[in-house]
Amino acid sequence: MRLFVAVALPQKLREFLRQAVRELPHRGRVRWTKPENLHLTLKFLGEVPEGSLEEVAAALEEVRRRHAPFEAAVSGLGAFPAPRRARVVWAGISEGAGPLAALAADLDETLHRRTGLEREQREYRAHITLGRPAGRPVSFDPEAISIPERRFRVEGFDLMRSVLKPGGPVYTPLGSFALEGDQGPHGH
Repeated sequence: MRLFVAVALPQKLREFLRQAVRELPHRGRVRWTKPENLHLTLKFLGEVPEGSLEEVAAALEEVRRRHAPFEAAVSGLGAFPAPRRARVVWAGISEGAGPLAALAADLDETLHRRTGLEREQREYRAHITLGRPAGRPVSFDPEAISIPERRFRVEGFDLMRSVLKPGGPVYTPLGSFALEGDQGPHGH
């Protein structure tokens, strides 16, 4: 099963982001992420055998107890690797990036320790993928549109299954994990 761990976004925020990308001037064809699929990835697990699900869930359970809910905010647009040759168009996180990175690092370490999943090689950068080019990289001017800051509360994360279909990926939540820790790790 193809799995990832993500923060679900409130419906109003997903609708706001969908509207914002409609106004984004760009050159090239973009496959925009369906509003129901917009999320904030914490950790991509890749292909995981069904027999490992219990151990993955136990690792996520361990992590959720160590982190408290927090405020976050979406603001601004960007692209990987760069706006003039975008392969991923994204909305950035202006507040809450620190706690999101700490959560991602804890997930990465705990999943590696408990299940042997490979550690992430790249530095975590909190973002919401809005679209990818349909073919060649896309060029756009992120300064041409400004997204007013939109706040939301991160109260937990979900274990998601991703099934790739011709019309785009279909995401199914396999479990939800509410954050319940204080600001620091427990019992160390």
